[in-house]
Amino acid sequence: MTPEDKISCLAYIVPRFGSNSPVIEQSLKNFISGLESTFTMIRKICAGMDEGDVQYLGTELLISEILMKPGYTSKDAFASWIGFLSESELRAILQELRRPRHVARSEILSMQDERRAEQERIETMKEKMLEQQSAARKDRSLIFNTRTGKLELKK
Repeated sequence: MTPEDKISCLAYIVPRFGSNSPVIEQSLKNFISGLESTFTMIRKICAGMDEGDVQYLGTELLISEILMKPGYTSKDAFASWIGFLSESELRAILQELRRPRHVARSEILSMQDERRAEQERIETMKEKMLEQQSAARKDRSLIFNTRTGKLELKK
C-alpha cells in the first residue's frame, strides 16, 4: 500500500471511532476481523498480485461493504461475494479505485505545463516591452521642454 492508499483508507476509518453507536462499533469490529481473511481470499484468487495491491483492494472492499453501510452486509455474505469474484473483476475494481488518482495526477501535470507556458509568455512580453522602451528612449523624436512646458521635436 502506498502512503496515498493508507491516507485514503484512514479517511473512512478514523471518523467512525468513538461514535457511541453500537451498529458502527460492530461494523468496526467486523472490519478489523475481516482484514486477514479478505487478504487471504484475494491472494488466492489473484496469485500474482502485489502485496500492497492485495491489502489496498481488500481494505477498500471492506470499507465499502462493511464500514460505509453498517449492518447492510454480514461478514459471511461479504466473504461469499469475494469468493465469487474472478481475478479480472478484482483487478478491474483495483484499477477503478486508482483511476481518480491517475486522473488527478495528469490534471496536475497539465495545469503545471499551462502555468509554465503562461509564465514564459509573460516573461517574453516583459522582455519585449523593455526592448521597446529602450528603443523608444534611443529613437524618440519628441522631448519635453521644461522651459516651455511643451513637447518639441528633437533636434
